[in-house]
Amino acid sequence: MVNMNGNYICISGFEVKNTANETSRGVNIGGHHNTVSNFNVHHIQDNGILIQGDYGIVEDSRVWQACYNNVNNKRKGWASGLSAARDHENGITDNAIIRRNTVYNNWGEGLSTYEAQGTLIEDNIVYDNYAQNVYISDASNVMFRRNMVYSTPDNVVGVQRESSLADEVSKVPRSANNTLINNFFLNVDLNAFSWTIVAGSGLKNVLIANNTFVNSKLNTGIINSGNRIINNIFTTSGNISYPSSGITWSNNLWQESRPVAVPGTDDVIGDPKLALTGSRGPGSLKADFFKLLPASPAIDKATVLPVVTEDYFKITRGTSPDIGAHEF
Repeated sequence: MVNMNGNYICISGFEVKNTANETSRGVNIGGHHNTVSNFNVHHIQDNGILIQGDYGIVEDSRVWQACYNNVNNKRKGWASGLSAARDHENGITDNAIIRRNTVYNNWGEGLSTYEAQGTLIEDNIVYDNYAQNVYISDASNVMFRRNMVYSTPDNVVGVQRESSLADEVSKVPRSANNTLINNFFLNVDLNAFSWTIVAGSGLKNVLIANNTFVNSKLNTGIINSGNRIINNIFTTSGNISYPSSGITWSNNLWQESRPVAVPGTDDVIGDPKLALTGSRGPGSLKADFFKLLPASPAIDKATVLPVVTEDYFKITRGTSPDIGAHEF
């Protein structure tokens, strides 16, 4: 195990593998302002990499076959491949950065942040993880952008799992003010507080915008306040439990049909005309799979959002932006 407890430490280029006992982690980042880059972390019994210090960074790394004590659900644990969570000092990890990593085939959650605030999660590839592919729980002011999340049939962990926003712990602040923009999802449902075990918790002040969901449902819950679901492509409608107030829907593209419960404005109904080319296999899916074709009805049909100035590919969006994560 690599254990970083000082401050302003940068470590790069190591392989960490084959931890011995059930509670052994691969890399634990304590202290503050510490950076791990270009690591290859695998066959770890518990968490692969865990950021437990403020301003910790994990970038350009691979985390796979972590949470190995839970192979085939034998320990019923929910550790993560790569996560920012539970600062040693005050219980809340502040302003961690998780970027340009590949997280796959882990026997717990894949990529997560919980009991944290201000986590930046960007430009990661996440697929085929056992519990959840992405899990944002008991966390506020999270930015989740330009990530590609997918599941493949007959994968190593044997399931196709969703991603979720939720709360589990009553002793920490409720999740709020989280932003999910310019992400690609394939065969991975997004549960936006479709369940919670914390009384009174729900989707609050969340922006879900300019994402492309292919064969991936959006499932909402009944507690919503100040949320916006705007400029997304949905090839599958999902399970929308819409209350009388709490979510603003607009400028979404629904391939099948707009759910009856959604009072959307300026929506587009029809085939988004996505490329959908290339391999969908584990480790081989490319972002070009999600690109708009020239005849797409999503082109120029989005509304301008100040926080969405670029697309997944960092192409600048103009005054007539496109729906989804790709700007044609």
